Amino acid sequence: MLQIERGVAMRYLLLWLGAALALSCEMSSSQAASDYFFCLAADYRSHVVYLTSVFQSGTDRDRLQKALAIILSRQGRSFDVVQCPMPLDFAGAAEAQSAAEQFNRKSGFRIVQVPISG
Repeated sequence: MLQIERGVAMRYLLLWLGAALALSCEMSSSQAASDYFFCLAADYRSHVVYLTSVFQSGTDRDRLQKALAIILSRQGRSFDVVQCPMPLDFAGAAEAQSAAEQFNRKSGFRIVQVPISG
């Protein structure tokens, strides 16, 4: 009886380890793929949106937003809000960036590209 319980326990342990490994691999690949961003800043009074291209970064969104605010301030550009949407894979970030650009153009904003140096 003890042998059967050990065998059953071993199978469950192997199944659990397999599931944990699969989940770990999935999380690692999604984590690695989810660090593409684009950022934008809007100046509502001037109807201007400053928009970056899609870029990859290991930095969190708050720091990216602060960095863009500093860059724009040093360039003497005014803005009301800075946003870097949630990280996505490259295709998702590119699609979201394109949608943001189209939406803001249709809303009457002039788009100014902000270069991001790597």
